[in-house]
Amino acid sequence: MKIIRFKSLIITAILAISLSTVDSVSAKDINNLELITKDSITLEAFNIEGKPEVGTVVTVRLLNTVEEPEVVFQGEVDKSGKILFNAKKTTKRLEDTPSDIQDYVYEVSFVSPLAEFKLEYFTVSKPKEGKQIAHKDLESLEAAQPTNVKINFKGEDNRPKNDKDKPVSTLADRPDGCFYIGNFVYRCTVNANEYTQDTRIGGVNLSNGEKASFKLTTSAQNSLSTGFKGTGSGWSIDNSVKMTSVSGTTATYNFDGTCISFNGSSICNGATRGVYAKYLYRYEEQEIWLRNDYLRTEHRVFPKSFVGSSATVQWFHNVSNSKPKAEVIANQHGAYFEISKNASTTKSYSTDREYTLAFTIPTPIGSFNGNNTTVHKNAHEMTWSTTTNNIYYHYDMGTNNSMYFATY
Repeated sequence: MKIIRFKSLIITAILAISLSTVDSVSAKDINNLELITKDSITLEAFNIEGKPEVGTVVTVRLLNTVEEPEVVFQGEVDKSGKILFNAKKTTKRLEDTPSDIQDYVYEVSFVSPLAEFKLEYFTVSKPKEGKQIAHKDLESLEAAQPTNVKINFKGEDNRPKNDKDKPVSTLADRPDGCFYIGNFVYRCTVNANEYTQDTRIGGVNLSNGEKASFKLTTSAQNSLSTGFKGTGSGWSIDNSVKMTSVSGTTATYNFDGTCISFNGSSICNGATRGVYAKYLYRYEEQEIWLRNDYLRTEHRVFPKSFVGSSATVQWFHNVSNSKPKAEVIANQHGAYFEISKNASTTKSYSTDREYTLAFTIPTPIGSFNGNNTTVHKNAHEMTWSTTTNNIYYHYDMGTNNSMYFATY
């Protein structure tokens, strides 16, 4: 766990910030940087009726910097409720990853003229400089790039009732670690911790006596939950962040089948072997202020970067495994294939998969349990083999190759 401590801010000047000033400050450091993507990302704000929420201010933070997350863009939507964001390379050092792909993880805050606040995330993934990526993987990455981020406000009015009588306050009146997100709203980070945690990214069914490999290609990604906790409430999943999951050009996990114990019995003819990777997650406690009025405290958890593969071994029982061999051969459990001595078969799942409770983040105010949806379609391979004389059977239970179960 890495604990973040904040440097004090000593700012005594009265804030009279216009959006044009904020824009020029943001643009000063990034205008000359190379674009990450060729296309702009459209950030859109609408009201509960689906009409443009004119006056909404949009602020973009780059989250996976080594130091504090960096505000890289701020602006006001136009009369159509939209504003264009061009993702550019940063001058800050990013978290190092053992991958040929660099993720740029962004958080977008939307603040309405009524001081209603919404938060979204998106990721732009690109090959690292000098890295050669297979053409099909490059196409998959490009296809996965976001083109727009859209929110709808509920119409909440968070302004103080005597708003016209409130003076424009100084930043020194609020806690350290504040940053402006528009329409006189500030987010003040008062506590932050970072955690490297094992995260379930896959699974393979196999029997005792089989061997299996699980191989990810460059375009494999995972959609990891983000967590939110307000005052007086528990942790909940409020969003997700899509991130890469590859160590080097490819990551391969190799393991042997085994017998597992379930309800006092030993099961050898089919169990699920979980596949794990390590990710870096960040916890933030933030106070939300409107000018010099404290509004509320929010707690959030989000993934920052892929760290590397994990040696975690975890087996699971699935009732769809261990079907009688005769029933499988009679096609009672969907399409099947055989694994025999000195022969192997390679397959992939035809759909993405969701793993609940894929990771746990032990924050200072209780653990957040997050889910992961794999984005591995056409980006992974599973190979089964055996050196025994047994014949092993794998079948899809009529799922059209969405899952392969095991028995013998």
